[in-house]
Amino acid sequence: MKIIPESQADSKLLALYRQLKTGLGVGQVPLFFTYLGPFPEYLEYITDQIVANATDSKFTKLVSEVGSDIATIT
Repeated sequence: MKIIPESQADSKLLALYRQLKTGLGVGQVPLFFTYLGPFPEYLEYITDQIVANATDSKFTKLVSEVGSDIATIT
């Protein structure tokens, strides 16, 4: 399967990549999502779900708590 990096993305795909980067708080699109680039409808669906969770305060609190629990176990 061919990836679509940001440098080759059309305007719609580039907007999705930017939305992901903002929602995840990262500077580059994670490689996984570039593999979904050839399927923009699916990428749009999953992006909406990921960004909604990543920006939800209850979700981020839960992730933080789980991370803290894991850190104490190891």
